[in-house]
Amino acid sequence: NDTETGDIVVFDVDGAGRALNPELFASVGPPGDGGAADGMVTDTDGRVYTTGPAGLSIFAPDGEHLEDIPFDQPISNMEWGGDDLNELYITSSDLVYMLPFNVTGYKLR
Repeated sequence: NDTETGDIVVFDVDGAGRALNPELFASVGPPGDGGAADGMVTDTDGRVYTTGPAGLSIFAPDGEHLEDIPFDQPISNMEWGGDDLNELYITSSDLVYMLPFNVTGYKLR
């Protein structure tokens, strides 16, 4: 994702690891009082979770905007945790939030 524009871009990756054929996937919009595009994770069903000016934005695998979860302050990064990878840990400037989900986070092990 691009912090300045809020655009999330997807690429094809060739056998040499080169990113090719950039395509706009979705956008959370430019930075605002609520934050900016920064941290991003996916779940095992292909949904994308990203920070943005609306808080935590969730997108379907096809880029459809599913939901925004607002926070009291800008959030910056996130990572899946918990025994079943169903807890999303989200950072702000002085807090770490934990949101339980009914999905499994995708994480390379």
